[in-house]
Amino acid sequence: MSEDPNQPVKTSFSLYKSDKRILNDLVVGLKREGVKVRAGTVLRALAHLNSGTEMFAAAVLLDRDLNAKAGPREADTVDFPPPTADLPQRDRDKMERVSADLLEKEITSSHSFIMRALLRSCPDIKTMAPLVRKFLQDVPRRTRTVVPKAPPHGRR
Repeated sequence: MSEDPNQPVKTSFSLYKSDKRILNDLVVGLKREGVKVRAGTVLRALAHLNSGTEMFAAAVLLDRDLNAKAGPREADTVDFPPPTADLPQRDRDKMERVSADLLEKEITSSHSFIMRALLRSCPDIKTMAPLVRKFLQDVPRRTRTVVPKAPPHGRR
């Protein structure tokens, strides 16, 4: 039985502080351009808008840059909590295929590594805004589930 390609899959991304700054700057910049988004929406857009080839290229370039550095690959630590996005199964599958392709080239990767590469290679806000605006039209946000609050302890 095949999975629904539109079925959302909750995906967390381990990002470094510098990557979270890029993500936050994207959210703020997009809002200034009139595109109302949250961090998870930007992550969904990056996973959806980039082709597998673009993801592969960004990851190869990030790996090259990290290997060229003296000392540790990353200068800071992974920031907690990791941002989470509900990626459609097809976009998650795309990232898995890219990860497998990278492994064939002896580049160890993960969804988080690919997302960090996409964040670091992201075009400027003026270029991103119309793309994200179109993404929001083509792939609308899911409505959030509202969980009713429990009555205060001891009351009914």
